[in-house]
Amino acid sequence: MFDAQRRPLGRLFYLLACVSVLLGASWAQTPSTSTVSDTVYRADGTLAGGILLISWPTFSTAAGQSVAAGRKSVTLGPGGALSVALVPNTGATPAGTFYTVVCQLDDGTVETEFWVVTPTSPTTIAAVRTILGSGNSPVTVSGSGSFVSKTGDTMSGPLQLPSEKSEIRRGVYDRIVNAAITVAISAAIAMHDRWSFK
Repeated sequence: MFDAQRRPLGRLFYLLACVSVLLGASWAQTPSTSTVSDTVYRADGTLAGGILLISWPTFSTAAGQSVAAGRKSVTLGPGGALSVALVPNTGATPAGTFYTVVCQLDDGTVETEFWVVTPTSPTTIAAVRTILGSGNSPVTVSGSGSFVSKTGDTMSGPLQLPSEKSEIRRGVYDRIVNAAITVAISAAIAMHDRWSFK
């Protein structure tokens, strides 16, 4: 009889603990986004239709907020209308972070672009489009940067190249951790219900 009276109080405790954990996670600050809003035309001046495949590597914003690697598919609206919200990557870490945008237009045209998104919102495609190695690109091609010249340079230390495998491993790791947390909470509730700790 004594255990039957304590059981609702224990369940209430675990319910409040779970709610506080969930509220803490929901109050975490999310990175702000900039909207890229524009009308897409073909070279002949007609309105374009199709899909934009946008991908990005893991990076930290200029404000230090982490952004996981990912992909997004955006369908151009009627009249070539584009509107997509992206986290600004200007000043991101690691340096040289950019969005890769593959434009697959309905006339069969496929083109790849690179975007550097600023905090200014809304913005246009022309404002975010960059050419790797140009003055508005985060990738350095000349001057005193951390790079190796094509001729006559040497390099010390390990060469680390980005790969999708590391991003996939990170995603798998995140899923395993989330599953482990869920199992631990479920086990704690089950143990409490079964043994009613005194």
